[in-house]
Amino acid sequence: MICYRAETAFAHLLAPHYCRDQDEIRALVKAITLLSIDLMPDYENKKLNIVLYPPSNIRCRKAINAVINTVNLTKTVFPGTELVMFFNITTV
Repeated sequence: MICYRAETAFAHLLAPHYCRDQDEIRALVKAITLLSIDLMPDYENKKLNIVLYPPSNIRCRKAINAVINTVNLTKTVFPGTELVMFFNITTV
């Protein structure tokens, strides 16, 4: 149930940036959870850099980037640490 609620919340964040029907937005959310990432802790600055390797679809990449910007503003701390999560999307 918690995963479903998290997926729903993320889908709501994506909706303004991804003009597709709800099924496609949910499919994108599921695809995002399967993306490759790099985790790079920066203990000195108390930051956890999370780099996403996005899908090749430009529309998806733009939607993900918009949500990343919103999420970064929350300055969420990674559970069990003092590291603030900072998401970024690779251009490669």
